[in-house]
Amino acid sequence: MINKLDRLITELKLSPSEAYHHLSQLIEQVNAVMGSFYASDRMEDDLRWRDEREKRLAARKAQAEDGIGPEGNENEGEYEEKEDEDIYFAPERGNVLFASAIDGWAFRLGKFARLYADKLGIKERNLRRVLWGDWFLDPKTKRVVGRNKLGGRNLKPLFVQFVLENIWKVYETVLGD
Repeated sequence: MINKLDRLITELKLSPSEAYHHLSQLIEQVNAVMGSFYASDRMEDDLRWRDEREKRLAARKAQAEDGIGPEGNENEGEYEEKEDEDIYFAPERGNVLFASAIDGWAFRLGKFARLYADKLGIKERNLRRVLWGDWFLDPKTKRVVGRNKLGGRNLKPLFVQFVLENIWKVYETVLGD
């Protein structure tokens, strides 16, 4: 949960675009920390696995020398690789909640995807995928395009245009200009 979004508006006086960049950097920093935790855990798992493997091999070798049993397969119990994508936070995956606890509101991207899917003529699932990141609405073609298709135009990311600007308007209206 990313809390205190209201402070980006009321105290820091960020524009919606500045707030988007701030939030992007925040998520990147959290993911970097999560990645370092994961790497540390994986190194500990690897060391533990290697120690256990050495013990098993030594025990088998001792048994073979004593004539008790076969030496066994050295590759038995191979090290298991684990995927790390589940540990990272990505708003488009729905594992990030944006909130203002003091003002009593919170949302995930899915909420705004449901609101805008019919209006934009985009499937909700697809809209949820592109509401965060370098995705832009081309006003001429009414299509979502990536950064490489901007052609030098200065468009706002979808998250800024459809989410943050609306939240900023509500705060400006309620608190007055």
